[in-house]
Amino acid sequence: MKKSDTNPYPQPVRQDPAAIFVLVFERFWSLFVQFLPLLIIFFLAGRGQGELIFLVFAVASAVISAFLSILHYFRFHFHIKSDSLVITRGLLNRTHSSVPFERIQVVNFEASVIHRMLNVVKVVVETAGSGSSESEISALKKSDAIALRDYLLAMRDSAVEESGEDTELETEESTTGYIGEKIFSLSLLDLIKLGVTNNHLRTAWAIVAIAFYWWSQYWVYLDDPGDIPYFPILEDLFDSLVASFIIMAIFGLLAASAVLSTGIVIIRYFGLRVLKVRGGLKVSAGLFAQREYSARNNKLQIFYWSTNPLRRLLGLFSVTMAQASSEDGLGNQSIGIPGCSIDQVGMLRNQFFRAGTLEPNIAYKPDRRMIGRYFIFFGLIPVALALLVIYFFTSQWIFWVFLVLPFILLAIVVYYRKLELRINHEVLYLKKGIIEDTWKLIYLHKVQSVELTQTPYMQQRDLVNFRIYTAAGSILLPYITLDQAYTLRDFILYKVESSRRGWI
Repeated sequence: MKKSDTNPYPQPVRQDPAAIFVLVFERFWSLFVQFLPLLIIFFLAGRGQGELIFLVFAVASAVISAFLSILHYFRFHFHIKSDSLVITRGLLNRTHSSVPFERIQVVNFEASVIHRMLNVVKVVVETAGSGSSESEISALKKSDAIALRDYLLAMRDSAVEESGEDTELETEESTTGYIGEKIFSLSLLDLIKLGVTNNHLRTAWAIVAIAFYWWSQYWVYLDDPGDIPYFPILEDLFDSLVASFIIMAIFGLLAASAVLSTGIVIIRYFGLRVLKVRGGLKVSAGLFAQREYSARNNKLQIFYWSTNPLRRLLGLFSVTMAQASSEDGLGNQSIGIPGCSIDQVGMLRNQFFRAGTLEPNIAYKPDRRMIGRYFIFFGLIPVALALLVIYFFTSQWIFWVFLVLPFILLAIVVYYRKLELRINHEVLYLKKGIIEDTWKLIYLHKVQSVELTQTPYMQQRDLVNFRIYTAAGSILLPYITLDQAYTLRDFILYKVESSRRGWI
């Protein structure tokens, strides 16, 4: 498309009428999620005097939400001027957002279940100066959305050429243009493998945390916990078979975590595909909500890949690309690609890092005294506090608590042996892990700042915690010597100041 092509939206227009149903559905779903804990409590507690009040409140909220969604549709307009995309929104307070063509980075589409049922897509315009949702159009027909994207990107290219800026631009897919080279995709069997080999302990902790949060927040609504179905039976079983009950509960929790992890992986990454486009990669995935993500060469800050023992047996790695979401460095956007083989990791890595830069030759490791200090803070002190709490309730678990200490010490030793930072004239390379191993790569010219911190113990022994900040996060190398820290800091800052390459 050339700059002379016809502007598809020269006058202010509304979204597709299907946007009304999309907005109403999104508001209803938000209300359902907010009221879900109360619905569960009312179900468990049975009918009560407050049930009618809650029902009236829920219906009133739904009606008001539907009315506001309809108003939002009629008060939302957008059009394209000679130099920008203009979006006007707001019920009482009107907001006029202008997106200059030269600031547009990418234009992505998203499609939830309701979008696909109505044959529309959500258009998200990402800019270099904002990570907010000010540049979103909730619902357009796919053909109209493609025409809008093609025109915006064509105008962006023309604006950048006229300004003389040397900026990496991305060629988006369209119905008639270049779709992009598919370099990676996942089948349903691949997703099941990922779910089965996921970190189930992390999911289990999340389940326990959510359960305790709901119970602590809403137990006051229950007149008598004994009214909960099967609660007295579970209470008697727990009193009679404490150890056996706990073991069964742990296995049950891990089984539930495995099922939940597999389900989450399938929902999140169903239909995942990675396209190689000009200026980076485009990733799309999602079962209920299909989303597009753009990984730009210029926006990438940290590239890292990881695996755990189960996935290592299957030769699977997960890749994450952390990129800055604005030129101010406010916020970041991480794009994950699971289920990669080691060759695919190398192919994705070479998309952002030149092969000649991937041989870091100077290594830095923490001082051995890190092991003892970590064992004090993460082993002895937590165990002492746990023993203090257990002492006031029961003494039969004191021996089991002491058995945790060797495992904590082993984990710290493994972490120390794996932790290493390597550097050359262009990149930083960090390896770390205990059970799950992670490797990180950062271009030196992407570094934002370097921080050296010392505790009183470190000051007496000339040790330093060395932290490197980028626009998408930081990496930490603890307990290195002061001389090493100064040398590393001076070299990194020299490379940042002398580089002519932009960090975004």
